[in-house]
Amino acid sequence: VLTSEMGKVIEEGRGEVQEAVDMAFYMAGEGRRQFGDTVPSELRNKFAMSVRVPIGVAGLITPWNFPIAIASWKSLPALVTGN
Repeated sequence: VLTSEMGKVIEEGRGEVQEAVDMAFYMAGEGRRQFGDTVPSELRNKFAMSVRVPIGVAGLITPWNFPIAIASWKSLPALVTGN
């Protein structure tokens, strides 16, 4: 589909899809390393921490030359972190 729609050489299209697969594999591992930063509170007997909260919809602007790979660079981190 990438080759027929974008006119990209089939080997480049396969390479781009493989890059998206590699990014998915990498981001799946990053999902296990989500650590928040805890900053000590200046107030006595108060606990402070950061909490990750999904922010919702993401708009992805990608160039025409690498539509699958660049979209995966942006969408996969957002999905792994809960958006």
